[in-house]
Amino acid sequence: MTLLVDKPGQPGAHALVIGVGDYAHLQGGSGPLSPDHGGMGQLSSPPESARAFARFLLQGYSHPALPLASLDLLVSEAASTPFPTPADALPERASFDAVKAAVLAW
Repeated sequence: MTLLVDKPGQPGAHALVIGVGDYAHLQGGSGPLSPDHGGMGQLSSPPESARAFARFLLQGYSHPALPLASLDLLVSEAASTPFPTPADALPERASFDAVKAAVLAW
């Protein structure tokens, strides 16, 4: 799980941001093509939208009574790219198991 902000037990805004664009069993995916693909392929906008929302939370979100207390970012895309943080962390891949663990932890 990629925690970009982690202040456990602190009151405030807590966000889990997920952007899924890489689908293994759709056209252009890494796995066998599903017989029910319906002509659907890979998506580029969900990972970009997730990154944009996470950037907003880190740089533009401001609430005097509810500061950002936690932010998790999970993204699936064909080629993972770092998220600009002091450590340039790679967001964790938004697999079923990773999303389930993040939701349960959240």
